[in-house]
Amino acid sequence: EFGIVFNGNASSPVTLQCDSPRNCIIDGTGVTPQAGCGFVQFGGRPDQTYCQGNPTSYVVFKGFAIKNIPASQSGISGHDNSHHIVMDDILVDGAGNVAGSLVGGTPNAKFYTLKHSTITNCTTRSPSGCTWFTGDNLASVDNKMGPVINWPDPTCTQSGCNYDCHSVANANHVLIDGLSARGCYDGIDTGQVSGPSAQNIITRFNDVADMGPILVGDTGAARRFKVSGEIGIPMHDFIFYKNVLRYSPQSGLSGWTSGAWFSVAANTPLDHGDYWYNSSFSGNHVQGDGTTKDLSIATHASA
Repeated sequence: EFGIVFNGNASSPVTLQCDSPRNCIIDGTGVTPQAGCGFVQFGGRPDQTYCQGNPTSYVVFKGFAIKNIPASQSGISGHDNSHHIVMDDILVDGAGNVAGSLVGGTPNAKFYTLKHSTITNCTTRSPSGCTWFTGDNLASVDNKMGPVINWPDPTCTQSGCNYDCHSVANANHVLIDGLSARGCYDGIDTGQVSGPSAQNIITRFNDVADMGPILVGDTGAARRFKVSGEIGIPMHDFIFYKNVLRYSPQSGLSGWTSGAWFSVAANTPLDHGDYWYNSSFSGNHVQGDGTTKDLSIATHASA
């Protein structure tokens, strides 16, 4: 593992930077993975079980390429309570058999930023897909996301495959800005998973296409954009504007995809959402299938 355990401060962050962007390669070939750690880990100590140890803060990680990630690990992750982390102009390539998301946080992550980066060959072994953002005050700006490994060929043969180009869960104060997402099940998926309410989320200026089921025989609908809540955990205060939702070809598979999909479990509110000036170039409509609309808003949601 590549552990980053420095602590800077607001006026003088610690900067790790490659002089020739993306030509400094952090290579996992031959690395013995440590359970519970990311291959690149902000905070924690790889020599301790589950990377326990001190968090890190005020770190800029810029210009590196991360490749050949050990099969049982995620790509980049953060120790609980690490904060003010900037990942800038990085390449994370999951080619192989990566188990987890290529970029992820923790429930207590704060002030994490991913920008000007490429996250590709994402996992099909977990629903988190390319990224899994959790925590408070998070930003994902001007990134290229996807495709998943071996797109568009079937790569997942287990029920429940739901890998996304960009996932946000249990998060507060989030900016998703200027992403290009291609070749996943869902494009940008925002909500929560049995955790605190997702709220105060801005999704703008994103361009999403080529979404659709990869699971053999899967006839469910994928979404270019998805906002959802779980039972008893409302989601509220989100703005969705000036995004582009492009056509997603079937690519020889079922490929049923819809545009934007706002939905929650029964009796769970999805409140105070705005949907402005978005361009949708049609979902892949299947006659009689109500899930493949340009815009779908559940009966429990309110604007």
